[in-house]
Amino acid sequence: MPITNHQISVRKISFLACVLCLLTSVFTQAQSTNYTKSTADSNLRGNLEVDPSTLGMSFNLPMGGYGGRGATLPISLTYSSKVWRMKHLLGQPGPSYYLNQIEARYAEKSVAGWTSSTGVPYIEWTGTEQAYNGYPGDSICISCEPPSSETPYYVDRMLLHLPDGSTHEMRRNDNVLDGNGIINGTGVYIAVDGSRIKFDGSTIFLPDGSRYWLTAPNGVQYFDRNGNALTYNTTTSQWTDTLGRTISAIPLNNGAVGDTNYLLPGVGGVNQKYI
Repeated sequence: MPITNHQISVRKISFLACVLCLLTSVFTQAQSTNYTKSTADSNLRGNLEVDPSTLGMSFNLPMGGYGGRGATLPISLTYSSKVWRMKHLLGQPGPSYYLNQIEARYAEKSVAGWTSSTGVPYIEWTGTEQAYNGYPGDSICISCEPPSSETPYYVDRMLLHLPDGSTHEMRRNDNVLDGNGIINGTGVYIAVDGSRIKFDGSTIFLPDGSRYWLTAPNGVQYFDRNGNALTYNTTTSQWTDTLGRTISAIPLNNGAVGDTNYLLPGVGGVNQKYI
């Protein structure tokens, strides 16, 4: 089919319109040049996170690190905004409805939300503090008046708190213990969160082959998978690394308000000061 003069005119107008748009774009860019090489959003890096399950904000603040023979002592602070919880104290019948007395608890396992990598792990036994009924496994109030007539059942478990601020639930097994059951802390406890951590009553075994010995003389020892040891003295609150250097733990103060100075040994005997 032959092309008419009208179609040729339309194509010329379309071509000229495209050329005009391109020239306008070039002229506009030339008039407002942007230098994007050194912009803040391209260079700054952070590890601020919001946990999708708890909606708590957390971040890590590295301050230094001491490399040695294998084992390395990291120096860092970790903050989490999840610092509040409600604790049930007493429940009793009221005039027309049941009365529950509760109170807010603040930062029980941290210092205003802060923890440090220079701390040591510790165990919190929770098995005998949390009672459940036989079916369907609902919690039983053990601080209510009058007491519940249901038989309380327990699970042999505990919480492991690590220096990075993380908490892992550990269980010896999934057996249900009644009120006469004994939870004595013996045996091997395994993390139920997939972290593959184990605890045998004195030693915490981490999945990378390293371990914490909680009953070491004078404190706690950390061993990497090759046997290199870091030693923590609970009396002086100091770590001794594999090269014999002594590093004080970060002083997290839950008392008086004010600045706290923290000194880290530096190169040539010059201390690095943090406030």
